[in-house]
Amino acid sequence: MIVIKKLLKLTPPKWCYIKFNYIKIKKTLLILFCIIILSGCVSNKKSSLKKDYFIASDYDCYLKKIVISLSIDDKSLDKQDSLLVSLPEYTKILLLLPQENVNYINNELKTKSYRSKIELIPFKTTNKKIIDYFFIIPDKKRLQYYPFEKSLSYPHGTVWAQDLFVTAKKNKKGKFVLLVPEAHKWFVSFKKNPKAHELASDNSYVDLLKSNTIDIQRLNLEFNGGNILVDELDGKRIAFCGSDIIRKTKIVATSLNGEKVITTQTIIESLKSSLNVDKVAIVGQGNKQPNLMFHLDQAMILLSDRTAGIINIIDSHSDNKFINNEEDILRLNEVKIFLAKLRKILQRYNYKILNIDTSIKNLFDHQFYVNALPYIDINTNQKKIIMPIFQEDALDIELQEKNIKLFESNGYSVIPVKSLVFRDKGGIHCLINIIE
Repeated sequence: MIVIKKLLKLTPPKWCYIKFNYIKIKKTLLILFCIIILSGCVSNKKSSLKKDYFIASDYDCYLKKIVISLSIDDKSLDKQDSLLVSLPEYTKILLLLPQENVNYINNELKTKSYRSKIELIPFKTTNKKIIDYFFIIPDKKRLQYYPFEKSLSYPHGTVWAQDLFVTAKKNKKGKFVLLVPEAHKWFVSFKKNPKAHELASDNSYVDLLKSNTIDIQRLNLEFNGGNILVDELDGKRIAFCGSDIIRKTKIVATSLNGEKVITTQTIIESLKSSLNVDKVAIVGQGNKQPNLMFHLDQAMILLSDRTAGIINIIDSHSDNKFINNEEDILRLNEVKIFLAKLRKILQRYNYKILNIDTSIKNLFDHQFYVNALPYIDINTNQKKIIMPIFQEDALDIELQEKNIKLFESNGYSVIPVKSLVFRDKGGIHCLINIIE
């Protein structure tokens, strides 16, 4: 711009080597200047993403391929069964499980209608004497050391496949990349006084999902997949992230990587780059997430057409028995504050908000209607949602019917699934991770 101004101030004699008409040149320069300015304005409206992959929202997926997983303690598919029978008939299921459990699962699958849809991916475990555990606890500043000195099968595995990674689609059709955190819940040591690089992560077996169509990318971030939800708004991609991601990443960086200072902004920029999004919205503003809502998929669900469902805690006389002391009041208030912050963020991005009614009993028992699976049926192109139901009392049935009607009024065909995984503080969305 400065160069153009200087050129425009030049008088014709100084342009001794230019034979073109001065007035035409001056007009041309003005036109070029306008084009540069306008193109800059246009480019600001477009996404500036640099990676060759993007994260799709659940509601844009078809459930063609999913991942479920088991820990060394899970010798059956009891926790997943009601969900697996509700999946589309075309869904392919990759099952990560310890080698020791393969025979148990194969025997069980003989009687299951979905047996032909499942591919077992066993990971080897070794019976090692684990000297120390190092837990990632978000309200602490460093990894929490726990002496163990007992032989265990390692890796242990988990039933919560959603939390193992975030799936991204590559721009090349049919290719995917799994974005994997540094660990799922902890690191372990097999010897005394280990150095940082000698600690073993509890999620190493995820690498077995690598194939001709799936790549693995490990990130210098600490997160669970259920705590990251991505959407596309006005041509730009935004990641909603629970604040525990900031806290956990700082813990790991400080404890293992020798980082004395890692700022929140540095982590946000790393999230933007790694998730390949234009914006990152941190829900919770750096505070620890509520104990009753440690992942975002327990608080909200993203749907098509700029719509989001968010938990709406209702007051009911039957819920009074769940508030027994000051601690219960504190836990409830933490959730209400967290949800209020989330609601403001969604309003800022002009979402249509659906209030998904949830009782205090539901909340305290980890029963979340928003912990559901929206998808598109590949055969009918119909929008569907697999929604958990609990049916423990009359209020549950009332809320179930009300929430089903709400989803239906927004264009979704609802598939209710009775699930008991809330007893393990999770939901049906936590049980699976969608590849496509």
